[in-house]
Amino acid sequence: MTQELRKRSFEHVDELLNQASNEVNYDSNKRVRRHEYSAMTQYSSMPNSRVDTEADAALGRRVDCAHRDIGLISPPPGYIKKLTLHNFMCHRNFDVELGPGLNFIVGKNGSGKSAILTAITIGLGAKASETNRGSSLKDLITAGCNSSRITIYLSNSGIGAYVPKGKQYGDTIIIERTISRTSTAGFSLKSENGTEISNKKRDLQEILDYFAIPISNPMCFLSQDSARSFLTASTPTDKYNHFVKGTLLQQIKDYLERATEVHNESAAAMELHTESLRELQERYDKAKTDLRQISKTSDLNERLKLLTGKSLWLNVDENVMNINKLKNKISHYENEISKLTEKSDSRMNQIDSLKSEITIIEQGLSGKLSKMVEKEEQFQLMNEKIREAKSKYEQEENNEKEILDNIERCKSIIKKLNKSISELQEKQEKEQGGDKDNMLQEIEKLTASNSELKKDIEAYMTKIQDINAKLRTVKMESLKTIDSIDTQIREKQNEVKDIKHGRTNFLRNFDNNMEHLIKEISNNKSKFDNLPIGPLGNYVSIKSGYEKWAPSIQRYMTTTLSSFVVSSHRDNGLLRQLMKKCNVRSSNFSIINYKLQNAHFFDNNKLNQKYPTILDALDFIDGNLAAVFVDMNKIDRVLLIENMSEARKFLLENGGDTKVALSIRDNNYGYQLTGGTRIDSVKYQDKIRVKVGTSSEDNIAYINTVIRNLQEEKQSTQSRYKDRLQIINNELKECETALVHTKDTYRANNEKIKSFKTNITREVDTGKLNMQIEEKKNQEVAVESYLETRKSIQLHLADMVEDIKPLQEQYMIYKNELDQSKTEIENDRELLRRSKDKILKYQDHIKELLESVKNIEKNIPKIADNIRVLEDGVGLQKQKAQEICPRAELSNDLPHSQEEIKQEITNIQQKLQEAEKMMGMSQQQIVDNYNNAKTKFIDASKKYKVIEEVLGKLTRTIKIREQNLERTQQITFFEADNDFKASMRIRKFAGHLDFDKKEKKLSILILTPNDDRYREVSTFSGGEKSYSQMALLLATWRPMRSRIIALDEFDVFMDQVNRKIGSKLIVKKLKDIPNTQTIIITPQDIGGIAEIDDSVRILRMRDPKRTTIN
Repeated sequence: MTQELRKRSFEHVDELLNQASNEVNYDSNKRVRRHEYSAMTQYSSMPNSRVDTEADAALGRRVDCAHRDIGLISPPPGYIKKLTLHNFMCHRNFDVELGPGLNFIVGKNGSGKSAILTAITIGLGAKASETNRGSSLKDLITAGCNSSRITIYLSNSGIGAYVPKGKQYGDTIIIERTISRTSTAGFSLKSENGTEISNKKRDLQEILDYFAIPISNPMCFLSQDSARSFLTASTPTDKYNHFVKGTLLQQIKDYLERATEVHNESAAAMELHTESLRELQERYDKAKTDLRQISKTSDLNERLKLLTGKSLWLNVDENVMNINKLKNKISHYENEISKLTEKSDSRMNQIDSLKSEITIIEQGLSGKLSKMVEKEEQFQLMNEKIREAKSKYEQEENNEKEILDNIERCKSIIKKLNKSISELQEKQEKEQGGDKDNMLQEIEKLTASNSELKKDIEAYMTKIQDINAKLRTVKMESLKTIDSIDTQIREKQNEVKDIKHGRTNFLRNFDNNMEHLIKEISNNKSKFDNLPIGPLGNYVSIKSGYEKWAPSIQRYMTTTLSSFVVSSHRDNGLLRQLMKKCNVRSSNFSIINYKLQNAHFFDNNKLNQKYPTILDALDFIDGNLAAVFVDMNKIDRVLLIENMSEARKFLLENGGDTKVALSIRDNNYGYQLTGGTRIDSVKYQDKIRVKVGTSSEDNIAYINTVIRNLQEEKQSTQSRYKDRLQIINNELKECETALVHTKDTYRANNEKIKSFKTNITREVDTGKLNMQIEEKKNQEVAVESYLETRKSIQLHLADMVEDIKPLQEQYMIYKNELDQSKTEIENDRELLRRSKDKILKYQDHIKELLESVKNIEKNIPKIADNIRVLEDGVGLQKQKAQEICPRAELSNDLPHSQEEIKQEITNIQQKLQEAEKMMGMSQQQIVDNYNNAKTKFIDASKKYKVIEEVLGKLTRTIKIREQNLERTQQITFFEADNDFKASMRIRKFAGHLDFDKKEKKLSILILTPNDDRYREVSTFSGGEKSYSQMALLLATWRPMRSRIIALDEFDVFMDQVNRKIGSKLIVKKLKDIPNTQTIIITPQDIGGIAEIDDSVRILRMRDPKRTTIN
């Protein structure tokens, strides 16, 4: 023992003392928490429970549990609301609901009653060996099954609910324990909505400790064997031991004995520390003696002290100056932050103003767009009329051109004849000796023509380059458009794959962070007056048969589909805060204040039997939501008519409430008709914000339809670009052909020039001259005829021009109006763009300002830390300087600079070193030795004193705890004795419990009306003995204050008379205890034995199936 104590340091003794103190405090805290829990009196109301039945094993019968005598106050949390068993012992699938008070589970032997108590203890963390049902949890799995599951629903509502930091269980704590033959058993703690919070047993133990459910206490959960052991305890010593263990008195006593043992060990160790302290004091005294010896050079030391003090005070003054500079710098930074914050606020105000302007412009732009579409339709109609008139005019022009071509052809023939005649005449002249001037003039003309042809060649080459550039642009545009459609097709195909694999998230079509927002709304549901509903598109679907209308309906209701419904302005503000927190732009979503419970009734009858409405095409998860869409979009008045012309005709012919219709144009566009006079062409949206059908198969079918439409659009686009490229290629070929023709003409002219230059004269056949002159006359007559016909055509063209002029005037009016509308819209869009650019610019500026503020704010803590460090250093410097030499003691003859002080200190130290040689040790070593010995002695003295005080406190604490234990025993014995006496009076007996603490015995003494003195219970018959032992059990439970207690087959040793009396005793004692849930298991029909009121719940098990063996 002595050797062990010598090895322990001060730190080890501290650890032992803390351990002893914690053990005592732990036991005290547990008992205090249990007593505080039982003292609660105010709770919320409790709903009526219900009992589910097991499919093949149990049939539940329940008696509805009415409110107790405490009125509308409901039981405190911590009781078992429901128990569910799967493949546990004899139960395949079983669940039962329990009341918060007294519960009887009755049924014949073999019906599985005891398995319920076993399941509760195992589910709350007990070992298989503690249930006496087997040595392993695997033994409790139903035969033929590989796993078993126990689920316990623990009440957690009302005052006193378990709400640990960082964990939200809600009104119900779900405790699930799974047992497997192939793996270890596991726990799962879940919230009321099934979300797992923890899978650690220590968290389960915290819950049980919080609600005072001592699952390891055999007196709280008495199985058949435990009940038999207690009720048939043969000796007073056995009874006493059961009682003190059940009421935890024995556990408290064990803790106190352990604390006393640690205290005695620590007290013994203090003697060794006393000897160590004495040795440290001797070293300290010797060091003081050495210091006195060296202090004889006091004058030099005093001067050295003054110089050192002066140096320290100079450092203090310098650091104080530096601190003031840093504080001024912080003030400057704070002013900068204030200015930057004001600028940021100003920018925010400008942004808000711009957003208001944008809203106004967008509202006006919507109306202007509608007017522009109407004017564009008028313009296109007039343009079509002009094209028809121009087509007729061009036909006549073509006729005139044909006549002109004939005239030119005749003139060309005449020209050729003139040329031929001239050549023949010239040849004739040359043969007769004519001049060469005409040939020279022809060469000059050909040269001039080649100059023009050269320009034409250059122009054709430039045009070919332009056409090739245009061809490349159209090809790139084609590839980009086709790639965009392919991307949409891939996205839709991936969406189909996601749906098939269960990975789809419809909410992302509204916003990437929408799922996060919905979770935040659910987590904060207690803060809302009514939980917001939205986005509304998540609660609406297109009925089967109306799939083709999905894009049109979504386009018409796009704003409402992205909306949320709230019931108050407060909920509106809270929802906007959550949107901001989740980075969901509230500007993209409307928030509608709407009382769903007050939604007005609307007539869902069809307006006509011919065409359906949007309302006919929709399914709603909540019928009240239909009223929202009716009020916001009038969907009961919007018709679905596929053909636009048919829809327009219907709206024009039928007035009344029906003024809007939707029609289908193609896969990307549709029509919205208003009153038959206004037709808006609208583009469909890419993302789907309304569900199609009621299943994933419906959504897949609809998306496949969209994919087919996109593939058709791709083919149409490819065909359109192919035609366009064909036109450009034709134009390119025409230019290339013209270029080749022009080059050939250029080369031919060169050949003619060369021919004229080399051979001016040529032999001519004079016999043809008269024939060509005659042919010339015939061609001139034909020209005259063609000219007469042309005059007639020109007159007709003039009449047509007069007819076209009014159309052109109206065309220009429509064109000017359309151009004006487009200009206004473009101006508004440009204004919107500039405003949005300004907002982005201001937002960037705000970010820069906030970043500057952030950077400055980063510097301020650093400077503040420096100030604190300097101030702490200055404080230490002042303290050290004050210790060495107070400022008031500094004389004027001391140097005023650090250099001078340093020089004088060096001189003094040289003189001191000469004195130290005589001591054999330097002055600093003597001072350090003294300081070291002093520090060790003072620290050891303080620590010795602290340990001495702790031991004193522990001694007093143990005495107080022993006194408290004595009082607690007396109170517990007194409460149990009073409860036992009350139970005896029910049978008109007298009796009491005799506790012998010294001998550790408990005797049950009873006096019947037929006896003249008290007798020990063992001398009575079986019925009276069983009743007395039952009364002892109830008396033991009385001071325990456990939140849940359970007893299996309490009446196994009672006759019918005592069983009835015992049952009445249990009902009377336990039915009105508000803070304890009691579960009693008995094979007897308790309803026929005792008078049961509606505060007691009886659960009857189905009789077991018996097999008769022949």
